Parts: sequence; structure tokens; C-alpha cells
Amino acid sequence: MNIRRSLYSADKDRGRVAAAGPGIVLALVATIILTGQVAPALAGQLLEDVPGVRALHWYIGTLRLPSGGLLTASGDAKVVVGADAAALQQLLNGAGPPPEAYFRVKGYGTVQYFRCGCGYIQADDWQCINADDVLASLTRNYPDAQGEDVLGWAIPPHYDPSTETITYMLHARDDDVGEFYDGIAMVLGRYGVEIIEAGTRKMDYTTTLTMLRRGVAAFRFAPGYRYSDHAPSDTISPNHIAKAFLLNAFATDLAQSYTDCRISVAPQPRFTSQG
Repeated sequence: MNIRRSLYSADKDRGRVAAAGPGIVLALVATIILTGQVAPALAGQLLEDVPGVRALHWYIGTLRLPSGGLLTASGDAKVVVGADAAALQQLLNGAGPPPEAYFRVKGYGTVQYFRCGCGYIQADDWQCINADDVLASLTRNYPDAQGEDVLGWAIPPHYDPSTETITYMLHARDDDVGEFYDGIAMVLGRYGVEIIEAGTRKMDYTTTLTMLRRGVAAFRFAPGYRYSDHAPSDTISPNHIAKAFLLNAFATDLAQSYTDCRISVAPQPRFTSQG
């Protein structure tokens, strides 16, 4: 899979697939984001100077997303959704299914929002995640999946049960743009997960972290779609939080061999607790 990075937003593509059980495969994310290479004639321009970007419908305020999320932009932030998000995807990358929305801060970069209608994910086995094991898996799998090299964790994976959110940031290298940082948040909801990915033109740690924090703060699930609104009749994801994270993070070999450490009969669990 030849996946390349946009020079504007460092938006990285991923195929995130969740195994539902033996012989069954379900998509963890509703789209596989395939970013193409930005046209050489556009290289070096600011996002607002790219032909066609100003003609899109940029909104300030709170918009409802198909996932049941509410996205709020104010001040120096604006968002595009729906057909405009699809158009922006084409303008920047030329290929790939679009996200639900782009959240843009002028002069910094963009945050993308992707919907995963994969069912209610039970957050009861996060202690099975070991950041060192995951990083080793990413080092093995990223060159094949991404055409990129992983250098390490900028922020190790962490799950905050008070916000039902997983956060992590990778430090990696790409032949086209050099070193970059990729910030990800996975917000659990009643019917699935919202994947929030920060990308910046500068691609430095501080800016990426700022954009990720702003992107997460701008999003919330509406009443009835929140993780706490779960009802017994809801569809339950076959993957609990640990395996869902491994799949989304591209730790594919760990995901395939995953053993729930809570029920392991081995003297030591397969994955030890991480923060």
C-alpha cells in the first residue's frame, strides 16, 4: 500500500480493521483513509491559498456529525463537514474516503474526525496494554503498512476513564517530509468510537500536541450518544478496549495474537499494566 503524506496537514492514512472473531472481520473505522501526494505546484503554499479552499463552506459554531458527535469551532478555528470535507480531502490529497470533518486553526494545521460505528466497546482490559510491546510491534509493522519508520512514543498510550478517551502520539520519519509527530485520540461513545487525528504543517511536537488538545476539546458526543448513555440492548463490539486500541494503532501482530490478561492462565500476563 503506497501511502504518502500531505505537505499541508501531515494527515496520515491508516487502514484500521477489527477482527470480530475466528473467520470474521469487521471494520474498526468506517473508512480507510488513503492520502495521496499533494500536487507539486501547491507545495509551500498556506492552506488558505490552495485553489478551491476558500470556496468551501467553513463554519464557526457547533455542528452535528453523523456519529452523533458535536463539533464546536470558535475564534481562530473553523470546520468543514460533509461534501465540503470530501472536497477538501480531494484538494489536499486527491484520493481516499473523507473524514466526517476537518477542524482547522489558521496558521497551524488541521484535525480530522473519523467515525467508527463499531458498537459499544467495553473498557475493562486496558491493563493488558504495555507501551513498550506496542512500540516494538509498530516498529515491525509500520514500514509495511505506512511506508514510514517509527522513532518512538512522543506520548505513550494512556486511557482516561473520566473522559473515556485514549490518547497517544508517535514520533516517526517519512522520506518525503522527514521527522513528524502524529497525535491520536480515540473517544469512546455509545455506538462506537470517534478517531481524532492531529496534523500540522509544521509537524513539530508542540504544535501537534496543541492541535490534538484543541481538536479533542472541540468534540463531544451529544446526549444519547455518550458512552455513559449505554443501554443493555445496544450492539456490543466484539473487541474490548485493549484490542480495539491495538488494531487502531497498527500493532497488527499483537492484535492478532492478543490474549486477555485478565483470564490468562500463564504465570505472567501477555501484556502488563501501563499507566
